[in-house]
Amino acid sequence: MKPFGLVVPVLLLLAACASRAEPSRQVDTVGIAPALVVERFLQAANRQDLETMARLWGNSEGLVIDRDPRSEVEKRLYATALILRHDDYEIQGERIIPGRPDALQLIVRMHIDGRQVPVAYTMVRSKNGAWLVESVDLEAITAGR
Repeated sequence: MKPFGLVVPVLLLLAACASRAEPSRQVDTVGIAPALVVERFLQAANRQDLETMARLWGNSEGLVIDRDPRSEVEKRLYATALILRHDDYEIQGERIIPGRPDALQLIVRMHIDGRQVPVAYTMVRSKNGAWLVESVDLEAITAGR
């Protein structure tokens, strides 16, 4: 009976600890969220998943797919996906964009066809707070082909 007598209090103690509410903390996602958006965008580009790319591409007003005709957006994203096809990538840095507090630039070293190309991604926070890919320096990739 003694082992059982110890198990119940221990289980009650663990349950009390597990259910205790912790105060929520605000996390600064400025350096995190844009990188995750670029990661998802690049994964979608490699899969030619135009729908996912469209949900990550826009400007401060919102998604491009909500503004422009779907056929136009899909054509632009298809061409973009072909250029962005890569073997690997790494985010090397982040820069502010003077005069644009809602935007920043990520420098992504992309491994494409045996080359390593630094590519600038302009990221913007939309009016609903989501980070979106606003533009990609595709010329950095195509210039060496």
